Amino acid sequence: MGLKRVSFVDSLRGFSLLGILLANLVIFQFGMHGALKNLSSQSEGDFVRVFIGGSFMPIFTLLFGFSFIKLIESVREKGMKSRWIILRRSKGLILLGWLHTTFLWEGDILLYYGCMILFLLPFINRRAKTIIIWASIFFVFSVAIMMNINLVSQQISRI
Repeated sequence: MGLKRVSFVDSLRGFSLLGILLANLVIFQFGMHGALKNLSSQSEGDFVRVFIGGSFMPIFTLLFGFSFIKLIESVREKGMKSRWIILRRSKGLILLGWLHTTFLWEGDILLYYGCMILFLLPFINRRAKTIIIWASIFFVFSVAIMMNINLVSQQISRI
């Protein structure tokens, strides 16, 4: 049984990785916290933030979710229990991300993806309606948090 790849998804993943590399070139040059401050103009910083970082990371995150679903389907086709394999992959991503963040570069995302898999585990085998309800709850909750952070930062800036 051969491995079935979706060439469009692989191409999109490569495209998004190229975009993430472009976004991170400035960070590699100036460091995580000084990256956008060292660009020659505010418009360059806005361009990098919106069109490079803000465009390619969501594509890569969407592909992460797609790959997560394809992994579950692949494991089930083999007649294996998906939760243990997913848990093992999550632990591997967390370990690799922690090592990478600690010893190489602070902008690594593998640690967060590994933690996100742990967060998604309870939603495997749930009905679509249940997932939509929970997604709505999390969306409202995250918007409320962001609004609260915005209000607090506005109040701090007035002081």
